[in-house]
Amino acid sequence: MTMLKYALGVLGLVAAIAFVVPAPASAGDSWSLNVLNTDPPFDFDQKMLVPDTYTSIDSGDVSKKWHICVLLPHASNDYWVAWLYGASEEAKRTGIKLNILSAGGYAHVPKQIAQLEDCVTLGADGIVLIATSTTGLNSAIEAAVGKGVVVIDAGNGTTSKKVQGRSIVSFHRVGYEIAQYLAAKHPAGSGKTQVLYLGGPPGATYIEHLHRGFLAGVKGSDLEIVAELFGKPDKGTQMKLVEDGLVTYPDVKYICCDTVAAEGALEIFAEKKITGIELLGGYPTPVIEDKIKEGDVMAMASDGAAIWARMSIDMAIQILEGRDIVRDTAPQPFIIDTNNVNSYDRGTTLAPKGWDPIWKVN
Repeated sequence: MTMLKYALGVLGLVAAIAFVVPAPASAGDSWSLNVLNTDPPFDFDQKMLVPDTYTSIDSGDVSKKWHICVLLPHASNDYWVAWLYGASEEAKRTGIKLNILSAGGYAHVPKQIAQLEDCVTLGADGIVLIATSTTGLNSAIEAAVGKGVVVIDAGNGTTSKKVQGRSIVSFHRVGYEIAQYLAAKHPAGSGKTQVLYLGGPPGATYIEHLHRGFLAGVKGSDLEIVAELFGKPDKGTQMKLVEDGLVTYPDVKYICCDTVAAEGALEIFAEKKITGIELLGGYPTPVIEDKIKEGDVMAMASDGAAIWARMSIDMAIQILEGRDIVRDTAPQPFIIDTNNVNSYDRGTTLAPKGWDPIWKVN
């Protein structure tokens, strides 16, 4: 990969995901997706991301009913429900057996280790792991791989050198895309414009990547980050941060990027009749999607949670089938605003409204 090709690819990163909606399970139902490959592969910090296209397997080429386990950190918000949706739909398309387990929260590392071990005991051919800890599951991963199980690192990242594939969103790129979206509206010389940055839970790996990406994206613009506030991802905590930030910095124009903070800010604005401040979410929810349609929220970033899940399941299947595929890749993030909220492919990003989570596909 030449630097020229890489540079030309980066210029096109703002393009929305190109995704062909899979048909019901039948021959010729493969889908494709614009992705970012890590170069070199398995670089935890994703220092270089190379644009590419990921193509799934046709369901007619799946040679057996593979058994795959998905281990989620939790499923208590719309983001992970979308992930559940994508994973279950891909299992239906390819005709595999799927079991999805939730650890019940990021603090429950021992429970997730036990779930991983149970999957191996129950004869899983592959495990798609959204790890609750970057290092805490390494021994269990090594033991699983030693027994012939394919393990895909598919979420917050693990430092294990034994995983056979990685399907991890570049949260650095997500933060960068949000910042670039704003920076285009406030280029150098246009006048300083204040941003209140709400970053979500402190210390989480993906939060750190998102933060660094946002800081990189605002460079060279007239955006001024007046404060960077972090806290637990519950609405009460985030609303308190919003209120404190507005008291200290009453002239902010934008509040970004925690989606829970954006939802909380909407309630504060309504109660206190605050106007003139634009909100941006760092990941999609149905609430924020509706508020974009209504004009109350400016934009949200999508990392394609549902199609990311589909790619993670497909990657495990293709590796089990012995196919030579890219093994370290992620969906390209994109921005959803009033220009495309009614036309973007919602199936890449959110579960259908009213969808009931499916934890098992037989």
